[in-house]
Amino acid sequence: MIPLRQENLSTVWKYLMESVGVYNDLMLKFCLKCPLLKKVSAEDTKILIQHSYLPLWLIWNSPLFKNGQTYLPFCNEYVYTREWMEKILPPDFVTYLYEYTRRQNAARFSINETAVLCGVALTVDNVPGLKDPAAISHIHQQFKVALAHEISSTRLNSKEMLSEVPQLLTHLETAVAKQNIILSFNDQNPPDISFD
Repeated sequence: MIPLRQENLSTVWKYLMESVGVYNDLMLKFCLKCPLLKKVSAEDTKILIQHSYLPLWLIWNSPLFKNGQTYLPFCNEYVYTREWMEKILPPDFVTYLYEYTRRQNAARFSINETAVLCGVALTVDNVPGLKDPAAISHIHQQFKVALAHEISSTRLNSKEMLSEVPQLLTHLETAVAKQNIILSFNDQNPPDISFD
């Protein structure tokens, strides 16, 4: 763990930006390999990926938020701790991240369910600028049906779980509104932070 001190800020920021690059590459590869997206124009695919950046990040990284702490790895032996997150991000945003991840972790999604949930989050059809929202809506519905099928076929408590999914999706839509906080960061310089 890197101690929470002013002299460590530039190091933590450098590690954080390197990690963002790795996550971006992984996310892009996942999205471009999504079979149903191959039916969508390149322009709409780009819009969808940009729109769902934080929701996808949350879905994938939710298991790394545990017991009030984060275990998000940098590209080395260090992790992005809650203490650093609370220093760099606005407090209400950090609270939001923890609330969402607590709910998703309680659902205990399988790997397959998580992958399909990513498809649902990726293909939201009310995104401004889409050329073919009807096609996206159709794909979105296919992912929702696939998620319901996956949950129903593997869980005894599927009705309870299926009732939780719309609430998670609502939380993910909130993430879209909040993602500009992250997207506005300059990868060269950390934000001006007080360590008083």
